[in-house]
Amino acid sequence: MATTTTKTTGWVGWVVFGAVMMIIAGLYQAFVGMAAAFNNNWLVFADQGIYLVDIATWGWVHLLLGVVLIGSGLSLFSGSVVGRAVATVAISFAILTNLLFLFALPVWSVIALIVDALVLYAILAHGDELKPIGEATDRDY
Repeated sequence: MATTTTKTTGWVGWVVFGAVMMIIAGLYQAFVGMAAAFNNNWLVFADQGIYLVDIATWGWVHLLLGVVLIGSGLSLFSGSVVGRAVATVAISFAILTNLLFLFALPVWSVIALIVDALVLYAILAHGDELKPIGEATDRDY
């Protein structure tokens, strides 16, 4: 039976960067989500009319997104296909959330969209290069 090896490139660093950024973004989303869900007056935007739901509901959405981002960021380190799939869905949902916040926080949203797009590319195109510890790569031969 022939085995195939995947050449490890510099994009592995982007996958690791993406995993770390997903964990950091997840922590931030979770803290902001808790603050908005439990204290509606803490998180106030200038234009309340652009949202279809109240701030407490957005807080619960951000709290859930934060937990998913943390979990999927941690799962990327395993190098598994399931971890990549969950991370792809989570980062896609983060892109959608940043698009919804484009009118409220334009500069932050654009920066987050650029980073999310790079992370998504790294996960989809080079995520299989991040192997679990102990699995052979072409550099081991």
